[in-house]
Amino acid sequence: MRRLLYMTAAAVAAACTGGAASGGILHDAFDDFESGKYAESEARLAAIVADSSTFAALPLPVLCDMARLSVRLDSAMDSETNDAVAARCLSRARDIDPDSVDAFIESLPAEQADQLRLLNSVSTYLTMPRDSLVTDSDTVQ
Repeated sequence: MRRLLYMTAAAVAAACTGGAASGGILHDAFDDFESGKYAESEARLAAIVADSSTFAALPLPVLCDMARLSVRLDSAMDSETNDAVAARCLSRARDIDPDSVDAFIESLPAEQADQLRLLNSVSTYLTMPRDSLVTDSDTVQ
């Protein structure tokens, strides 16, 4: 069942980006993870995120799946790069539909949900305009 979901996500990514190469890379990233080739999976995800036109065209479900895969890679590899990829995917997905991102996170197993919830909070804070943040000097009279 999991493999079917990954293949579906890859097909959606290929259709939405208009390029078989990007869909193939995403599919390969999921396959590499399932095969225990974590470094290869990490590199493939990073390549998708680094290609700004491909990344901007990804639909919300694919972005959420990429974030989840990044969290799983983080558990397998203990790499901060994966947290950054997950946060970037969540940030982009939140731009599309914040409620769907929250629903996706709540549907995950507790450990993955907790990690993605934290990354979602951090990426939300980092995208706030600085003039909207309250500082200590604002509260001291």
